Amino acid sequence: MQHQVNYIFHLEGVFKKFDEDENMSPWHISLYLAIFRLWNNAKFKNPISVSRSELMKMSKTGSVNTYYKCIKDLHALGYLKYTPSKSKYVGSKISVFHYDEKGENLGITSCIESDSTGDTTADSTGEKVVRPYLNNIKHNKHIKHLYREDDKKKRSKKFIKPSLDEVKNYFLEKGSESTNAERFFNHFESNGWLVSGKSPMKDWKAAARNWMLNGQRFNKTEKANHLQTENEKNYDIPL
Repeated sequence: MQHQVNYIFHLEGVFKKFDEDENMSPWHISLYLAIFRLWNNAKFKNPISVSRSELMKMSKTGSVNTYYKCIKDLHALGYLKYTPSKSKYVGSKISVFHYDEKGENLGITSCIESDSTGDTTADSTGEKVVRPYLNNIKHNKHIKHLYREDDKKKRSKKFIKPSLDEVKNYFLEKGSESTNAERFFNHFESNGWLVSGKSPMKDWKAAARNWMLNGQRFNKTEKANHLQTENEKNYDIPL
């Protein structure tokens, strides 16, 4: 038997259940109300498609662990039926149980099937019900296409090794010598432009700046060593 959902009666009945249920916490109630909002937007048709990030934002839930605990508790306690999705492109399904004003569970309202596009379908009044984006097959294909395009862009950003003239100009711009630039270029040209001989280089200018800094530190250490003298001298040794 199908029941028409009355917004006020349903919430009144659910709140009565919350009052009697010792398992309910503020996080459970907040998450349930967020789900109820989505269910209401879908004209109380079951199931609805939801995303974790959207529900966490609506319910002000800051922890993923808290979210999963609460939604599983709501499922186990009979407030809703939760079917998690195994795909990042498809939302999880939730069917909300209908309650009357006395707090009695009237079961799940009728499930409305989507058409071949997964976009919209008509209810008993002939009015079209907009399906959530996560149920939309065309939208899912578009999302997958965007992911592939992003992957292509990331792969396309490959390192392009500089020419010797480019390296010299950069070293001179930073106040270093052209001979130092040649040493830098020859070193990385010989090892295939690998950082520390292992990782492929991503930014040769950053490597050049480190090269110049290391060279400055080496020169300072070398000069300091030249200034060191022995504290104890043997004056018996002829000059």
